[in-house]
Amino acid sequence: MCRLLGLVANRAVDREFSLGRFQELASSNPDGWGIGWYESGMARVHKESVPADDPESGYSTYSKEVRSKIIIAHVRRGTGGARPRLAG
Repeated sequence: MCRLLGLVANRAVDREFSLGRFQELASSNPDGWGIGWYESGMARVHKESVPADDPESGYSTYSKEVRSKIIIAHVRRGTGGARPRLAG
């Protein structure tokens, strides 16, 4: 089962608000992660097919750099089949 985190705040928030604790769910949801946010009024999305707690996944970097009033993040646990391959 996947886990989803949605944040809506009255000011821009970053990792210290909730994204760091959300990363802890990666051990039980190892099949990828994604994050969506608004930056300068434009929607941005980043996703990976590796666990968020993998040091090479980039999750820590994104969760530190993303600042937005609206953030959606997920960690994925597949229910069958192989991990998807994402196009660069």
